[in-house]
Amino acid sequence: VLTLGAVAASFAANRFIPAYRSLRFPFKLSLVIAASTAGFFTATDRATMYADREFSQKFSITKEDEVAAFSHAEGEEALGMRKWDMDEVKEFTFKNRYSLLGYGYVGIVGSTLAYNFTRRDIFMTQKFVNARIIGQFAGIAGILLIGAASAMGEHGANSQVLADPYYDRIVNNK
Repeated sequence: VLTLGAVAASFAANRFIPAYRSLRFPFKLSLVIAASTAGFFTATDRATMYADREFSQKFSITKEDEVAAFSHAEGEEALGMRKWDMDEVKEFTFKNRYSLLGYGYVGIVGSTLAYNFTRRDIFMTQKFVNARIIGQFAGIAGILLIGAASAMGEHGANSQVLADPYYDRIVNNK
């Protein structure tokens, strides 16, 4: 669906925007492919999270109310006294990874374009290609960093094993 939308947007931009019309075909094609790839990864990630949630609920022995009561029994900090630790930062980053990558890509490409337009010694096409390559490099670097952070999540130096009362109750007959 997103591919068809990207193709339709490309045709509309080609018809109504003179600056887009002056772009070469490979650059227009890369914009359509980038939108298609982003849609594919977003859709597959959502489907994977949905399937994982369904699987977990199907075979889970825990009840959400009991888990919430257990987490409150451990003593959460008072409201307004929020203390961020690295695990919360990792969780936030992993939860919002596509937004962070998207905004980071747009910011880096925009910054690079702003810098390139101050230079008079390179051609217009070189300015766009340079910004796109730097944006792709930053996007790949961001994906690698998020992957490394999520891989270290359970095995990092500061990671803690949370006690599961249901595991203790079943295994240890408590």
